[in-house]
Amino acid sequence: MILRSLLCAALIVGLKPELVRASETPTAWQLAKCRFYEETWRDMLTHFGPGALSDGFIDQNERFIAAHCLERIEVCPKSEHDLAVANALTLGTMNGDVGGTFLPFRCD
Repeated sequence: MILRSLLCAALIVGLKPELVRASETPTAWQLAKCRFYEETWRDMLTHFGPGALSDGFIDQNERFIAAHCLERIEVCPKSEHDLAVANALTLGTMNGDVGGTFLPFRCD
């Protein structure tokens, strides 16, 4: 019984935030932040052109937006253009009062 309890506790503690958060219903503010992020992302695609960005960077951003920006999807800029867009998205979203912790940019 104790072993089962410890195993269950380890599984619960080990759950990734995106697995827990993916099931929650987005609030109006979460949806608004995601819309702002998506609009800024679309502007960056138009400005830089999709051919200038790495496929992985585009895919990761699209997956983040498709998940209503709730899942912790790792978006890792690999090229100079990816990094320029990540920086522009960071500045653009901060101008829209979207906090830096919202942003998906991380590389492991």
